[in-house]
Amino acid sequence: MADSGSAVQRSLLQLQEALSATDRCNAAVASHQLIRGLGQECVLSASPAVLAFQTSLVFSKDFGLLVFVQKSLSIDEFRDCREEVLKFLCIFLEKLGQKITPYSLDIKKTCTSVYTKDKAAKCKIPALDLLIKLLQTLRSSRLMDEFRVGELFSKFYGEIALKTKIPDTVLEKIYELLGVLGEVHPCEMINNSESLFRAFLGELKTQMTSTVREPKLPVVSGCLKGLSSLMCNFTKSMEEDPQTSREIFDFALKAICPQIDLKRYAVPLAGLCLFTQHASQFSTCLLDNYISLFEVLSTWCSHTNIDLKKAAYSALESFLKQVSLMVAKDAEMHKSKLQYFMEQFYGIIKNVDSNSKDLSIAIRGYGLFAGPCKVINAKDVDFMYVELIQRCKQLFLTQLDTVDDYVYQMPSFLQSIASVLLYLDTVPEIYTPVLEHLIVVQIDSFPQYSPKMQLVCCRAIVKVFLALAEKGPVLWNCVSTVVHQGLIRICSKPVILQKLTESENHHASVEVKAGKWKVPTYKDYLDLFRNLLTCDQMMDSLLADEAFLVVNSSLQSLNRLLYDEFVKSVLKIVEKLDLTLEKQNVGEQEDENEGTGVWVIPTSDPAANLYPAKPKDFSAFINLVEFCREILPEKHVEFFEPWVYSFAYELIVQSTRSPLISGFYKLLSVAVRNAKKIKYFEGVGPRSQKQPPEDPEKYSCFTLFAKFGKEVSVKMKQYKDELLASCLTFILSLPHNVIELDIRAYVPALQMAFKLGLSYTPLAEVGLNALEEWSVYICNHEIQPHYKDILPSLDGYLKTSALSDETKNNWEVSALSRAAQKGFNKIMLKHLKKTKNISSNEALSLEEIRVRVVHMLGSLGGQISKNLVTAASSNEMMKTCMAWDREKRLRFAVPFIEMKPVAACELLHSLVMFMLGKATQMPESGQGSPPMYQLYKRTFPVLLRLACDVDQVTRQLYEPLVMQLIHWFTNNKKFESQDTVALLETILDGIVDPVDSTLRDFCGRCIREFLKWSIKQTTPQQQEKSPVNTKSLFKRLYSFALHPSAFKRLGASLAFNNIYREFREEEALVEQFVFEALVTYMESLALAHADEKSLGTIQQCCDAIDHLRHIIEKKHVSLNKEKRRRRPQGFPPAISLCLLDVVHWLLAHCGRPQTECRHKSIELFYKFVPLLPGAEPQSSLWKAVAFFLESIAMHDISAAEKCFGTGATGTKPSPQEGERYNYSKCTTVVRIMEFTTTLLSTCPEAWKFLGKDLCNTNLMKVLVKTLCEPSSIGFNIGDITVMDHLPGVCVNLMKALKKSPYRDILETHLKEKITAESIEELCAVDLYGPDAYVNRAKLASVVSSCKQLQRAGFLHVILPSQSADQHHSFGTKLLFLVYKSIAPGGERQCLPSLDPSCKHLASGLLELAFACGGLLAAARGVSLTGRHVRVITLSLSPQCEHLVSLLLDAAVLSVPSGGAQSTIVSFSHGGYFYSLFSETINAELLKNVDLAVLGLMKSSVDNPKMVSTVLNGMLDQSFRDRGSQKYQGLKLVTTVLQNWRKCDSWWAKDSAPESKTAVLTLLAKILQIDSSVSFNTNHSAFPEVFTTYTSLLADPKLGLHLKGHAVILLPFFTSLTGGHLEDLKRVLDALIGSNFPMKSEEFPPGTLRYNNYVDCMKKFLDALELSQSPMLLQLMTEILCREQQHVMEELFQSTFKTISKKSSCVTQVGLLESVYRMFRRDDLLSNATRQAYVDRSLLTLLWHCSLSALGQFFSKIVVDAIDVLKSRFIKLSESIFDTQITKKTGYYKMLGVMYSRLPKDDVHSKESKINQVFHGSCITEGSELTKALIKLCHDAFTENMAGESQLLERRRLYHCAAYNCAISLICCVFTELKFYQGFLFSEKPEKNLFIFENLIDVKRCYTFPVEVEVPVERKKKYTEIRKEAREAANGDSGGPHYISSLSYSAESSLSEEMSQFDFSTGVQSYSYTSQDPVSPGHFRRRPFSGENEEAVQIVDFIKLRYQKHSCSKMIA
Repeated sequence: MADSGSAVQRSLLQLQEALSATDRCNAAVASHQLIRGLGQECVLSASPAVLAFQTSLVFSKDFGLLVFVQKSLSIDEFRDCREEVLKFLCIFLEKLGQKITPYSLDIKKTCTSVYTKDKAAKCKIPALDLLIKLLQTLRSSRLMDEFRVGELFSKFYGEIALKTKIPDTVLEKIYELLGVLGEVHPCEMINNSESLFRAFLGELKTQMTSTVREPKLPVVSGCLKGLSSLMCNFTKSMEEDPQTSREIFDFALKAICPQIDLKRYAVPLAGLCLFTQHASQFSTCLLDNYISLFEVLSTWCSHTNIDLKKAAYSALESFLKQVSLMVAKDAEMHKSKLQYFMEQFYGIIKNVDSNSKDLSIAIRGYGLFAGPCKVINAKDVDFMYVELIQRCKQLFLTQLDTVDDYVYQMPSFLQSIASVLLYLDTVPEIYTPVLEHLIVVQIDSFPQYSPKMQLVCCRAIVKVFLALAEKGPVLWNCVSTVVHQGLIRICSKPVILQKLTESENHHASVEVKAGKWKVPTYKDYLDLFRNLLTCDQMMDSLLADEAFLVVNSSLQSLNRLLYDEFVKSVLKIVEKLDLTLEKQNVGEQEDENEGTGVWVIPTSDPAANLYPAKPKDFSAFINLVEFCREILPEKHVEFFEPWVYSFAYELIVQSTRSPLISGFYKLLSVAVRNAKKIKYFEGVGPRSQKQPPEDPEKYSCFTLFAKFGKEVSVKMKQYKDELLASCLTFILSLPHNVIELDIRAYVPALQMAFKLGLSYTPLAEVGLNALEEWSVYICNHEIQPHYKDILPSLDGYLKTSALSDETKNNWEVSALSRAAQKGFNKIMLKHLKKTKNISSNEALSLEEIRVRVVHMLGSLGGQISKNLVTAASSNEMMKTCMAWDREKRLRFAVPFIEMKPVAACELLHSLVMFMLGKATQMPESGQGSPPMYQLYKRTFPVLLRLACDVDQVTRQLYEPLVMQLIHWFTNNKKFESQDTVALLETILDGIVDPVDSTLRDFCGRCIREFLKWSIKQTTPQQQEKSPVNTKSLFKRLYSFALHPSAFKRLGASLAFNNIYREFREEEALVEQFVFEALVTYMESLALAHADEKSLGTIQQCCDAIDHLRHIIEKKHVSLNKEKRRRRPQGFPPAISLCLLDVVHWLLAHCGRPQTECRHKSIELFYKFVPLLPGAEPQSSLWKAVAFFLESIAMHDISAAEKCFGTGATGTKPSPQEGERYNYSKCTTVVRIMEFTTTLLSTCPEAWKFLGKDLCNTNLMKVLVKTLCEPSSIGFNIGDITVMDHLPGVCVNLMKALKKSPYRDILETHLKEKITAESIEELCAVDLYGPDAYVNRAKLASVVSSCKQLQRAGFLHVILPSQSADQHHSFGTKLLFLVYKSIAPGGERQCLPSLDPSCKHLASGLLELAFACGGLLAAARGVSLTGRHVRVITLSLSPQCEHLVSLLLDAAVLSVPSGGAQSTIVSFSHGGYFYSLFSETINAELLKNVDLAVLGLMKSSVDNPKMVSTVLNGMLDQSFRDRGSQKYQGLKLVTTVLQNWRKCDSWWAKDSAPESKTAVLTLLAKILQIDSSVSFNTNHSAFPEVFTTYTSLLADPKLGLHLKGHAVILLPFFTSLTGGHLEDLKRVLDALIGSNFPMKSEEFPPGTLRYNNYVDCMKKFLDALELSQSPMLLQLMTEILCREQQHVMEELFQSTFKTISKKSSCVTQVGLLESVYRMFRRDDLLSNATRQAYVDRSLLTLLWHCSLSALGQFFSKIVVDAIDVLKSRFIKLSESIFDTQITKKTGYYKMLGVMYSRLPKDDVHSKESKINQVFHGSCITEGSELTKALIKLCHDAFTENMAGESQLLERRRLYHCAAYNCAISLICCVFTELKFYQGFLFSEKPEKNLFIFENLIDVKRCYTFPVEVEVPVERKKKYTEIRKEAREAANGDSGGPHYISSLSYSAESSLSEEMSQFDFSTGVQSYSYTSQDPVSPGHFRRRPFSGENEEAVQIVDFIKLRYQKHSCSKMIA
């Protein structure tokens, strides 16, 4: 900042000095450059502080620029400098905005002075510009009164009188200024406005109506601009002052209709701006001149000048908007005007050549005139909607590559669709998926727009949502779909791995400009969702569109809906993603993998050696997390309140399952911060815990965070890098009330954050925020003792040096150079806009952190802050001051004055080497330590830390050094050599470091190296006798393994896991240490029982024991022998020890209370017993269990103390002790329950001997309490794992007890606990009552208990009546309760919104209601076995019937729409009910499929819409659940098909198109689940389904765009054979005949008919590609060959190629034969068609099919082919002659392909099958076919044509075909030159044997211009390129291409959801697969990008017309 400020100040002072220079000319030139440099410095500065400082300097009253201008006014040489200063200030003012206020009066004074005193226009103009800009900037400022606007007006109005003396350009600015005065300060201008109007109009009249002189265009422009400004406050509408208004209108119209050629466009630009701003004031004038105005405005819209074009579009928009409003007032009167505009718009829309801007006008107009159209004819609006949707579908959804220009029109389309939707009475649901897809595509393409256009895009989406919201809640599902699909696509973008450097940023921006941007990221969508989630702030912009006169409440409710759907979608995606991690080869596989080179390094880092199971899911999750971190903390945080608990709960559940995923902690940090912002936890905390909470959900949430926060604070000690940072951020974000519960547990997190914050400043910022919050809110007496631990961590920040200022960005440098050349113009304005957009949310710098630390310390006060320096104890201070050694052993001159880090590292490295060398020269004294021992002790710890430093240079320097030291010091001969021990203890200290996991892992490697080199440097004899270093190592490992500190035990296990490979290879070491090590680590495992699981002590210790087990199993033969071995601690003294002793020890430990130790003892005992004679353990525990259940299970810790006689001591257990006790007790309770369940399940008679001790009243009490109130037993309800698994344990035990005599006791206890009152309260719940929020938690608990009882079959016990029939009444009562509760208000009242907890409770009640439906069946099923199924059916009937009747309820809810129009929206109550709880309802209906479908189908005529909706929902859900419920979908499909006839009315001839389309959708989903009905003619429903399908295809009343839905299903039916296939063919022929044109050019491109035709054609070709049906191929070939060139020729050809390549050999032969039969037909109308069959279909198939299919095909036709070629021509009949020529030509072409593609052996050898078939015998010479064909070819192309006149051109083409066939044959068979010469090039004129005269068209004239006069035609050809070649060429292709989200998510869990709108596969949201095992219909397309497939690359060949000659051989 100082540098920048001093540079500006220096420049300003130099300018002042220049004024007094003697050489004024040179001084002025130098000053000019100084001003430019100064301006660039100021305009491009980004920091607010720097900008403020620069502003104060620029406007300094001593040496500022204004002073410079004033002083220079008398010096003419400085005129250019004054101009430059004024231009700069104008731009600088735009940057500063309102911050200019303190200097505004000085600027005004300077401007008026310059105008008055400076005679030159070049200075007057920028002065007036600056003054105008200043007035506009400060229009709302209080300072306007001090501006003395009246005086300004008088001064400049007076100037008009002298206008003859004033230059035109200056006069222009004066007029503009006078108008601006009226705009910014109207109160001062009230008395002057009329005179100003007269002045403007008088001047305009003089200039624009004079016939004598040329108009002064600048003056005209100034007057028009002045009028625009003046009319803002002083209106002149047609209603107020018609004469003046018309006069102004006429002048504006003349301005935009100039009669002369213009060089500058200021006048029309001013006129257009006038129309833009004040079109509403011209009302009737616009209507009088509507045609001319529309035409002229449209003309300006296509102008080349950018500014003019933008102004024209704005003017046209205002014009159309105003006209539409006026037409709407009296549509009948203005019918002709409406018709004119609609014709214009429709013409543009349907014209395929319309440019994007014209299209934009037409689309916008469509929307604006929707209202008037409805008044004239409501059906027109329906047509407009269909037209827009169809056009959108064609432009954006069906084209493979949407043209960029069209993408920019998508917002306009959406706005118009929204406007039209507003006026639709009912929205046709058939198009709702298209609309959803359209909005999702708009979201996906959002990054392609400019920032301004992005805002338009957001508004368009919001308008559509608003229009839909007007139609009722049932359509809100559309919003849900769009938000979810949009978010999925954003998540599926590639991950940003790291921040771009400045240069990369610059490069990226250049690429964007060049149009090469390929891959958007989640960041590009942030602005979209920011705008959507703050749509309530769009009020002003939306009100500008009068069609959307919505009140704020409507936007508020939409905003709330969008926010809720966003959060819901986030949770849905999180649940859907598979974030499991897989471990690389560990455990038992390690030994197997050693040979393959896999090396798994033991580490304490739990995230090491893990990789994601689905990497794409991780990418999606990373994007989702980062997106939420940007969006959720910013936008409408208050909306997050209902979501706090459910959001946190869901994420904590997921995090508990996947604790190593950092994203969960990041999202939880966001949730906590949002909760703190809305003061969610206010009043909930340590002090309020004992009181009954007012809001149970908040209390539960608080408990959840408290419990999880404590867990994370322990877990994270093992974490590192980003995972650690995420955990710290979450911990330190927790509310102070949570921290207050146990502040001591969270202090280490704060210390760690400050430590890591030195290198990662965001953590420092988080730490400071937490410390500030704690110090303010936590009681002093609680936090004060901890300051001594916290504050020393801040010391590092106070020692850091200040950071230097960052250099300017690359773009700034380029901006400076360009601006220096051009001055302060548009370039500077562009860069000014850039600097405005710079984000200020960057992380704080270290310097800023330091300032905050100082402020923090200051706020704490001196008494506390002194802890910063006095925290260290006196002992620690003494250690730092004490000398390392009493003697100076090293003398070394340090040659550095200032030590740099790298130099310091190298110096230390050298010193260590020097120490080693010196130590070898110093003799050891017999007593005391070795000479360098004390230095080593101090140096070794530092070396280890440097060896794992984050800096790579340091690490590379010290890691080898440490290893070399280990090699050196393990060469000792003496036991416990002090130098060696010093190194060993340093390494072991590192491996038990509690903080640094990197150091622990490195020390593990060092331990391995230590043992490896100790063994290497010890003889085998010494190894057996006394391995000195190994003893030293194991002695210390045992000490650590049995240490109370968890980290020391962790280090011991980690050390052994690093050395076991070396250890197991040494027989002597194994014999001595293996048993001792095993027993020690088993004891260590017992100690780890109390450790936090996430620390990893248990895991590492278990790994160590597993390694020892492997070693014992491998060496058991020798270990079974009794030998003298090291005796483990606790073993009886004995001379020898063997494996049997260890097994006995393990047996004794199988009953230990420590869980893992017990499990491991049992496991080892089980593994070791087979290695030796075993023993059978016996034990009894019934009495202990009985005592536990009676005296301990239902009591707290104090009661337990009294049982053991220690209750009188008076000591109160701590909360932590209570928590640990409860955990152990509850674990035992669960174990007893599971044990009892297992016994009763496996042995039903077990109750007889369990009775007294186990199955007693106490067990029943414990069970019921655990079921209903788990917290009363001691279960932690905040523990996700417990709450997930506990219900299952209870239910299983109740099921087991159900068959025992103790059932009655259980039922009694259940009745006592869950009373009839609580059930009645449940039946009377009010979801929206005033106390509903408080009661929800209690009710949810009752519902949960009831659901568990239902699962166990005990629900009937607690219901008020024991009559089974009344259980239905209870379930029905709950069902009706929920149904009525969702709409509790009266008629025409707004519906309350269901918040997440309310909806959760309602869903629970609904599930319970459905559960009650099965009670009677369960009750009767016990005794009735014979009629079991029938009873169930009867019992389920009423409940299911009730549900179906509610869904089909005709009752209508009418609610106000919320819009200004106050319309009433009506919708079905049942439909609303289904939309809220569809999943729950579907699940229930699917359990009772027969009854549900039957009940629904009965109403198929009365309520078809709802029946269709429910059936589709059931099919969707069964398809989604196909993995878990395999047969559910099949059963549903079967039932629907059995009742298919009940829906006959849906596809009857007179039924609505929507109804018929619903049938097709239903059929598509049925076939998706079970396609057998489409091809299995024996299926009972086949006749009905086939009839339905064919009748819909043939339906004359169903439009082609809807029949496309039926065509999509064709692949299912093309597998039919015989008569059914013929019937289908006839129907398709009829469809094509009645709907398709004979020639594809008949429909004009762009029209709706053309679009529908193309769309349907694509679906036919898709069906062909998927089914590979010969019948469809014939059909498509017929359509293609009707004309010479089809408009979709390329798509036909590519489809033919695809089916030819991808199908099986048998299918390929079938396809070839089907087209061949068409070629052979004799009933063809024309030979041109016959020829086309060959050229455009058969040859394409032949060129691309497999060689085996090619060989088989020609084996079948070769005889016929040669027979036809041998036949003589019959020339008497020209038609017969023509047919013969065509057939022969076709055969020659076919045979040419055969010889071109097949190898020589397949056509010209004795083994050739084709030749054998031709010869008619297996014994051949091999050349028969070749000889015959070459003779035929030669005879054909050398035909004597002398005197011939018949069909000359046809015969020439025939000769060419024969000649090409001969070429192919000779190239295939012969290699000698003579054959080529003899057959192809030898003519014999004497025998009239000519070749080339027969081939060449001698009459054709060729011209070869020097330059290509016409654009070169390009044709796409496909060339095969192998995968290796493609991978080698991995450079940038250079062209723009957009990669869709689908391609990124191909292997993601989200891919199926993303394919919901994938229209390319036909059926929406389904791919063609089937659950039917025998179904052949697996039609999913295979992509080209498979691993072993060859890629297809498109290459452009330039194809000039000269290459089209028929002689040219076709390139395949």
